[in-house]
Amino acid sequence: MSHPRNDRVDGDRATEHGMSGFFVRVLAALLSVNLITIGVLLYHAYAFNVGTLTEQTEANIAQQIGVVGDGFEAEYGKATASPLRRLSASPLLDDYLLGSEAERLVLRRRIEQEFRQVVRERPSFRALLFVDDGGVIQAGIIDGRRAPTRRLDGGGADPAATQALTELQERLAATPLLLSSGNMEWFMPPREMQVIGPVRLGDGRPALFAGLARLDTDTGRFGGTVLAQVDLQPWLEELEALRFLGARSLWLVAPDGQAVLHPPAGTAQLDPRPFLDPIPTEARAAPAAGPGTAGLGRALTLHTDAGLLAWRDLRLDASEPFLRLIVSIPADLVSAGFQPAIRFFSAVMVGSIALLVLVSYFISRYLSRPVLALATARNRLAHAQRIARLGHWEWDPKTGRVALSDHAVEVLGLTPEDRVLDLDAFCALAPEADRGPLRELLAAASRDGTTGALEHPIGGDGPQRFVHQEVEAVDGEHRRIVGTVQDITERKHAEARIAQLAYSDTVTGLANRTRLIEMAGQALVDAQRQGHLMAILFIDLDHFKRVNDTLGHEAGDDLLRLVGERLRTCVRATDLVAAAGPAPGAAGAHAVARMGGDEFIVLLRGLREREGALRVARAIHATLTRPVEVAGKSVAVTGSLGLSLYPEHGDTVDELVRHADAAMYHAKSRGRDRFELYSADIDEAARARVSMESRLRRALAEREFRVFYQPRVDLIRCDIVGFEALIRWPDPIEGLVPPDRFIPLAEETGLIVPIGHWVMQTAIRQLRAWRDSSGVHVNMSINLSPAQFRDPDLAVQVRGLIAETRIAPSLIELELTEGTLFHDVDAGVALARELQAAGVRLAVDDFGTGYSSLQLLKRFPVKVLKVDQSFIRDVLSDSEDALIVRTSVTLGQQLGLRVVAEGVESTGQLEFLRSIGCDEAQGYLFGHPMPEDEALALLLSQARVCRSLA
Repeated sequence: MSHPRNDRVDGDRATEHGMSGFFVRVLAALLSVNLITIGVLLYHAYAFNVGTLTEQTEANIAQQIGVVGDGFEAEYGKATASPLRRLSASPLLDDYLLGSEAERLVLRRRIEQEFRQVVRERPSFRALLFVDDGGVIQAGIIDGRRAPTRRLDGGGADPAATQALTELQERLAATPLLLSSGNMEWFMPPREMQVIGPVRLGDGRPALFAGLARLDTDTGRFGGTVLAQVDLQPWLEELEALRFLGARSLWLVAPDGQAVLHPPAGTAQLDPRPFLDPIPTEARAAPAAGPGTAGLGRALTLHTDAGLLAWRDLRLDASEPFLRLIVSIPADLVSAGFQPAIRFFSAVMVGSIALLVLVSYFISRYLSRPVLALATARNRLAHAQRIARLGHWEWDPKTGRVALSDHAVEVLGLTPEDRVLDLDAFCALAPEADRGPLRELLAAASRDGTTGALEHPIGGDGPQRFVHQEVEAVDGEHRRIVGTVQDITERKHAEARIAQLAYSDTVTGLANRTRLIEMAGQALVDAQRQGHLMAILFIDLDHFKRVNDTLGHEAGDDLLRLVGERLRTCVRATDLVAAAGPAPGAAGAHAVARMGGDEFIVLLRGLREREGALRVARAIHATLTRPVEVAGKSVAVTGSLGLSLYPEHGDTVDELVRHADAAMYHAKSRGRDRFELYSADIDEAARARVSMESRLRRALAEREFRVFYQPRVDLIRCDIVGFEALIRWPDPIEGLVPPDRFIPLAEETGLIVPIGHWVMQTAIRQLRAWRDSSGVHVNMSINLSPAQFRDPDLAVQVRGLIAETRIAPSLIELELTEGTLFHDVDAGVALARELQAAGVRLAVDDFGTGYSSLQLLKRFPVKVLKVDQSFIRDVLSDSEDALIVRTSVTLGQQLGLRVVAEGVESTGQLEFLRSIGCDEAQGYLFGHPMPEDEALALLLSQARVCRSLA
């Protein structure tokens, strides 16, 4: 027994097919009639435009010939005029005329070198000669060889060349310029170039004369000329390689009717003899199109039985006769110009047919709209439901049957046999917890006509899916309940993913800052209501950037994940839930969060006493000190921790986080790898740090810093050989601020780069001032911070200061710490070699306290080792320090480096250093850091140094 609704659909489909066949036949008839009509019209349009297309093709060929001719003339002028202008502006020619005989001999070589460069740049130049006003070749190049010294008219040149030279000299001498100085008057010709030519020399090559008028104040003689001999062969070779629209014949005819360039023998060509006649005088002056020709400017064309001839008269220079460029175009190639029009008409035909199809389609659709509207709507609805993963169903309360559409069957994961279900089977598709609400929704719609919706999961053995159901009552003979069911699985997954991205860290899986703030706010409310303590523990990893720089960012991410796992193990289970746990504000939200970079926060709730928070802080500090395995390497990681408590240290989340952050920075300032409990003193120290940073920026802007100088003494010669530049800050508020207080802050804030540049600039300029005032030459050592050494402009700044002060670069010594060399070896080696190329010496400061290795000393162009003062301090009482100093000196001697001992304060230390062969020393024994005037006085007297070394 068939379903009535299915019978109705089948009838609609049969009607649609019948009407569709009728309109297909109508459409075919319309297409046939329109195709015949448009074909006739296009044929007549094509025949009408043949003459116009012929004229367009001819104009196109003439235009191409004209472009080639213009390019030939422009290239010729560029190849000759530009080098001659450069030579005429050369100061060597001025110096040659006014110099002594010995100077002229040197200048002759330099002029010839410059001529050789021009010849190399312009291969078409065969010779460049510098000729004096007597016609004698003083310097020049002929075919790559030095020109012999001879008179121009005595070397085989034709009389025209000599005559041109004579006319040039007369023209220059005839236009003097009167100059007056006191009682002396001089006649001086204009200092500008005049070009005569081209003329042809005896070997048949064209030449240009460039007049260079110069005055010799000793003899009163004027200057000379430059003779440039040019070879046309390169341009002829380029023309020979050209082809115009597949032309089979290309000729270049000289004014005398001789073919300068012609096609290879045996090539099919037109007869060029009518065009080989000498170019008439009137044609040279103003060529024009003759009868039966059509042209564009000076590019002319002429039709013949065999095809098309195109020619162009070429002028090489203002005084050069014409050359005639002739191209023959076969008739079959002329027809190729019609091809674009043919393609155009073909495109018009195709477009017209397409337009006709569209018009016919819309006509047939309009006529069949009453019949096809229902089928079209159904197809669109089915397509939309398929895209939206949406189906519909209908429940008849009287029969208790639920009829499902095809898409509803698909969404619910049923088979086609299950298109009709009873109510119990339909409700059983939802989980047990959602079956009751679904039945109530259906009952309310049946009873009161209430509209409602419900979302619930479905799925059997496969992955769980989610659907959204809308229920609505439809009144008629009896009330029916209709509904839609839509698959919303992707939306649910997207919502879960969005929630995870919004509230968790993508690297570690911990809570992020947003989640932490919300959790802390809820925890604070709980603490206030229950009277418990709450703690915020702020953690920052020490030297984390070093891991990124040495092992890579992937290794850095691995380290952050491992640290996050360790933090979880240190927090009580009651404070810890999964990283992708419940929504913010729910009980048991995550207690460990990553704030960004290498910063973490641990939220501790439900504390009864302060000691509980301190125990967690100690446990976290202890677990962070254990090495971890990252990228196959064992990495030691430490952390600086700051702790704040509610209500002792604040009653808002923002205040507690800020105070924990301040305590963490206090831990860093005290040497890192420790934890600090917040106190008012820490907050005061943080404010003092902010104040110092502000004053440090002001000091840089207002140049409050001073540079002091500490002497360096040669232990063999017993005299001062240099000074080390040391920065001092006389702060108007605190007085003289020690460098160990403001230098770390300057490095942290990035101010160390401009401060370091100012120190280097001041020290080098002071070195120049001492030399100018007292004539002393000593070395100047300048410390470079790691950030300054990584500055890409460092080498440029050093070279600029050397050029400004004109100080010997070997007097400047830049000191680098071992850690700076270790930071980025490849980039550091490249910059060090660039500084070495500038003549500056490099020194390793604080040697023995960092990461030095023989490999680094081998790769870096280091000249000086400075042994750290920590080894010198106890060198007389500590055998290990003595061994280190002795080994450093021996190592420096073996590597050919000078060794400097820092921090020498006693004569016993001095005697030890002299006994082991140390080269230099500095310290309070020879002098404290002092202002520039005291340093100069000490340098000039040397008295204190002599007494120290006696």
